[in-house]
Amino acid sequence: MPAAERFGGVTGAWELENPAYRLQPVSRTFHGRDLFSPAAAHLAAGVDPGELGPAIEAEALVRIDVPAARIEAGAILAHVLIVDRFGNVQLNLTTEDLISVGVEPGTRVEIEIGLQRFYACAASTFADVRIGDVVLYEDAYGNVALAINGGSAAEMLAAHPGDTLAISVRAGA
Repeated sequence: MPAAERFGGVTGAWELENPAYRLQPVSRTFHGRDLFSPAAAHLAAGVDPGELGPAIEAEALVRIDVPAARIEAGAILAHVLIVDRFGNVQLNLTTEDLISVGVEPGTRVEIEIGLQRFYACAASTFADVRIGDVVLYEDAYGNVALAINGGSAAEMLAAHPGDTLAISVRAGA
């Protein structure tokens, strides 16, 4: 739902019931792959969504509340949404949130999580920082994330989904 809402909202939804538009047999462990990938391919090829199955009322779709980031005294209070298998830490922030407090590529920021503080560099790519440095960047989903070039930010920060952290620009940092 957050992705749909980011791009204008849900305009229609259908159950994926028609076996002609799924892989057979449908795996228990890769269920999503066997349903969603074929459905997406058929839709991209021009199949009418109604061929996949019956329509669902958009209001019946489940929405997950994602906590909003807050700006307080020049710092952004953010929440960890996801930690991926590489140890990258996705936050509930956008690049616009960072810009609103003066953070742009090349800005050094302080990350406070729990009782610990770390420094990171806002950058466009991992190559913009040295190996082992913490980088604050926009990920492939359009969210801001923390990573370590060649390491695990989640491990170093001891960050887990749901954790809160503060990002701030410190003079002389």
